[in-house]
Amino acid sequence: MGKIPRILIKVTGWLDSSYGKLPYEDQEDKQILISLIQIYEQGLKEKRIVIRKPGTLPQLRGATTQERAALTILQAHTLKNINYHLKRV
Repeated sequence: MGKIPRILIKVTGWLDSSYGKLPYEDQEDKQILISLIQIYEQGLKEKRIVIRKPGTLPQLRGATTQERAALTILQAHTLKNINYHLKRV
């Protein structure tokens, strides 16, 4: 479908990454998520995005606008799908 973040009804796969497991519906979604993860990982590698311990919010230290946007989109995508699928259980 192409628009990320959104609630996914027909999840066809999960993308395992350094951010966590991210659901997708089609190959277009998967490619968008891969691009966002690459931007996020670049920020981690260059220590502009710092995660002190699991479960805490990341610290943005000089992160570029693109890295901030990628992190925001990944967080929104994860929250929308977790909330939607937990309500259905």
